[in-house]
Amino acid sequence: MAIADGRAGSLLSVNVGLPQDLTWHGRTVHTAVWKRPAEGPRLVRRLNIDGDGQGDLAGHGGEHRAVFVYQIESYRYWREQLGRDDFSYGQFGENFTVGGLADDQGVHRRPVPDRRGGVRGNPAQGHLLPGGHPDGRPADARAARVPPPARVLLPGAAGEPADGPLVEFARSGLTVHWGPGQASLLELAEACDVPVRWSCRTGVCHTCETDLLSGTVSYAPDPVEEPADGSALICCSQPRGDLVLDL
Repeated sequence: MAIADGRAGSLLSVNVGLPQDLTWHGRTVHTAVWKRPAEGPRLVRRLNIDGDGQGDLAGHGGEHRAVFVYQIESYRYWREQLGRDDFSYGQFGENFTVGGLADDQGVHRRPVPDRRGGVRGNPAQGHLLPGGHPDGRPADARAARVPPPARVLLPGAAGEPADGPLVEFARSGLTVHWGPGQASLLELAEACDVPVRWSCRTGVCHTCETDLLSGTVSYAPDPVEEPADGSALICCSQPRGDLVLDL
């Protein structure tokens, strides 16, 4: 696969992969280091990306390490250092391959422990490149091209623009754009891990009825019975414009 240069702050690829067992240096390792470009948008949640997983949950994953970001500029660095030209997106176990974004931009930095000799989900850790060959990086590699993991602040669909009305979940302290991938406010709340109650998802039972602090909604499908004034059935409603929900 051709590796693009990438303009400033651009998302070049969304990569996912599930854990598998492999034999390395005579032992079995459970790892999800092999990532491949996803086809189409993928939902990014607080703890993970749909279709992705982490093998070593002691060192990866969780709310503060849900997504791994790696720069295309670092691909060029390692291509020169290792004398290889066969890299493809996801080669270094990253979820987001980005261009024009330095380590200290656009992500929450968090210390990465030195786990020498482990199987990598991060070039800072002694790792295997896909194909089973040691990376052979230089001794000073820890000082160069070591990206941080990232915390998901605003869950949504990676690879798909979301520039619709702003939806604020007041109790949860989240404000996100309504995007083309959601069918209802309930789906958006679930994608953001906002606690909700529901039963029918079709506007029948009113279990999901939620106070509407500001804004208006439309319904598709129409509910069997309208909710009380100042509230909305989030299971079958969509925002007409910016709104605030008591969630």
